[in-house]
Amino acid sequence: MKAHIYDSHGEMDKLKQYFQAEDILFMDVKNQYKENPNYPPPNFSFKEWSVFVALAFASANFMKGHVQNLYIRCVLSIYEKEKIIPNFKEMEKWLLSFKGSSNLERETKARLINILQPMNLTLSSLLHCRKGHPYENILLDKNICFDISKLKREDKIFFITVHLLRAYLYRQSQGIRDRKSVV
Repeated sequence: MKAHIYDSHGEMDKLKQYFQAEDILFMDVKNQYKENPNYPPPNFSFKEWSVFVALAFASANFMKGHVQNLYIRCVLSIYEKEKIIPNFKEMEKWLLSFKGSSNLERETKARLINILQPMNLTLSSLLHCRKGHPYENILLDKNICFDISKLKREDKIFFITVHLLRAYLYRQSQGIRDRKSVV
């Protein structure tokens, strides 16, 4: 899979002109695109995918260990209780009700909430969905250019990591190699 990331800083029109002859789908991540990062790619288990997303989330926010573990605990608890794959708003609600049995758990909870709340406010159109765009329609049929210029640095890192991993795993499961690009 060819992968290119473009942080346009308002130059998306120039990029569209440059690639006008090619079949490329341009999407503004903050306004047009919908994705539940916790939703696994086809043929991938939710529990396995949760570990990857938790690692990407913790790494993008320069935190490891306890934040990653609580992220996994949160999504798996919601999944087991509600039988849904939680979006970030549902995770925030769960964390707000989570008591924590130690000071470390309560501190980790506070850190995770401090990351999720601003994301939920600024990226609600992106993250507050059950599943998101159907990958089988987008990733197989189009070259894609995501405009990530309106995201914060940590959100860019998280989005890029999760999205490229999902695209790679999906295309790998379909036996597709280097046919389409993600820009």
